[in-house]
Amino acid sequence: MEVKELMEIAPIYFSEPLTEGVILARKNPFIMVVQVCGQTVACHCPTTWHIGNLEVAGRPCLLSKNAGTDRKTPYTVEAVSLNQPEDPGKQWIGINLTAANRYVEYYLENGGFAGIVGRANRIHRERLSGKANLDFVVGGAALAVKAPLLVLGLDVPAEMRVAVEKPFPSTERFLRRITALRESSPASRRVVLLTVYLYDRPKFHISEYGGYGGAVRPVAARSVSLGIENWQANFVLSEQCVRLDRYMPLSTAE
Repeated sequence: MEVKELMEIAPIYFSEPLTEGVILARKNPFIMVVQVCGQTVACHCPTTWHIGNLEVAGRPCLLSKNAGTDRKTPYTVEAVSLNQPEDPGKQWIGINLTAANRYVEYYLENGGFAGIVGRANRIHRERLSGKANLDFVVGGAALAVKAPLLVLGLDVPAEMRVAVEKPFPSTERFLRRITALRESSPASRRVVLLTVYLYDRPKFHISEYGGYGGAVRPVAARSVSLGIENWQANFVLSEQCVRLDRYMPLSTAE
């Protein structure tokens, strides 16, 4: 079952349209050097991990302006693209993963995930699965959000693939998170793990993780043993807004 989001729910508009630029280099995990409006500018990178093992230099990006005088950089990189800068109709990959919970919360409040949690609109945010994680309680369901970016599931141009892939991060912390989520919830409460992608990603399959499968399979097996439901949600970004495009249940089988 795939749910295409056809409800009349307004997208989440940015306070002002995002600005397009071209990435010149990723200076370090926190900074990307971007050419924007004829200038070379250091911009904040909101994900410190690698982005799909991609070489993003030379590719277009979308930037939001950083408000306030205490910010060290004038822009934050919100999205990158596999397209060339001159290509029309670019497709964007959102990389501001800290915004995923906010996007999910908006659509929960407006009935956008009725296929998962029903029509309930009383949303509570609680720390059910650890000090650093905010989870949602919606009606009779506890919902945890994760937003991975390591394996994109897209056809990546050969020139963007890095020569040596970075190692897969440890899954121990995440295993503890989903275990705590189940143990902190009443037996009668459904527990849902919602994997969010800020781009139009094909349906997730463990097999696409290739050599990383050994790290992913224990997580899938643990979620099954705990009785956790797995769902995928795709959001799409443009210069003006972000919107929920579709969501679907996932199988943990190969």
